[in-house]
Amino acid sequence: MKYYSKELYVNKNARMTAGEKARDDVDSILEMAGYKDLPVYYPEENKSKNVFVKLINQFRIFNSLRTSCAPLKNGDMYVVQFPLKQSSFLYPFLIRRLRAKGVRYITLIHDLETLRSGRLKSTGILRKIKMKIVEISVLKTASKIIVHNDKMLETLAAVGVDKKKMVPIGLFDYLLPGFDPSQRRDKTEKTKPVIIAGNLRPKKVGYAYNLPTNCDFNLYGVDYGGRLHGSSKYFGAFPSDQIPYVMEGSFGLVWDGRLAETCSDMYGDYLRINCPHKTSLYLVSGIPVAIWSHAAQADFVRKNKVGIVVDSLYDLRGAINRVSDEEYAQMRENAERISEKLRDGWYTREALRRCE
Repeated sequence: MKYYSKELYVNKNARMTAGEKARDDVDSILEMAGYKDLPVYYPEENKSKNVFVKLINQFRIFNSLRTSCAPLKNGDMYVVQFPLKQSSFLYPFLIRRLRAKGVRYITLIHDLETLRSGRLKSTGILRKIKMKIVEISVLKTASKIIVHNDKMLETLAAVGVDKKKMVPIGLFDYLLPGFDPSQRRDKTEKTKPVIIAGNLRPKKVGYAYNLPTNCDFNLYGVDYGGRLHGSSKYFGAFPSDQIPYVMEGSFGLVWDGRLAETCSDMYGDYLRINCPHKTSLYLVSGIPVAIWSHAAQADFVRKNKVGIVVDSLYDLRGAINRVSDEEYAQMRENAERISEKLRDGWYTREALRRCE
């Protein structure tokens, strides 16, 4: 049998899914592929700083995970999205027990703090040890691991994860029933501003508060409080299933960090190994991508001819000007072609096929 872990919160008022777009889409794709859900009913979160309360909470989470896994038996396949919505330091022991029972444990990585905040000098040693226990030990025990790309594969191999276990996904799917990117081509034109979509908090995208003045931008997302120049505009935030219909621009920008000169800091450096969901958002919308030259997905953009690659945002205007109308039309068509795959869950299904 084929199963997947469906994480749920239980609180006093309601039972709700604990996901967002990327995770919810993976759940849907797994279900369509014939996987049966094994619900994990997490206890209500307790944010107490009391050590004893924290320890009790860890055991409660572990018990929820163990109860969910009870139906698994020898020969079953079990897919879990990682990291868990609520983690327990005991989780690696549960995975070892499942593997000893003959269960094939497949984990699909969304983010790894070991490779993000775990690289910072400011991160405490105890937190780094916890990350390695909860993250790397689980990956080493897994039967198969769906990683973002070849760069993440090589990075994890350097810390002892078996290369043969890892399968790159390349892009995260973006399910959008009934959407047709070709019908919104009037909103995707080379002469329009560059799009910045996603989390607009200064901590993550400090560059968006000091944008180059030789290029106009359309911003979509939460918590933007900067001052924009020229024809640049902030349009507010939209749900993930609505924003593909409303975004207007020439290229969708994939950039993180404090600086416009280069991607920097924790989030910017993380682009070297991860596949941000915003790339999928732009491509599913039929919008070509503008991406940092050192980002892991820069190779995908070049190979599939779906956008431009720049070292600095100060190079963005010149790079756009060098794209001919014919080249831009081809980039847009290529993005629409990939959009069809993203809307169909092709990348996840292909990764699962390779794991199976």
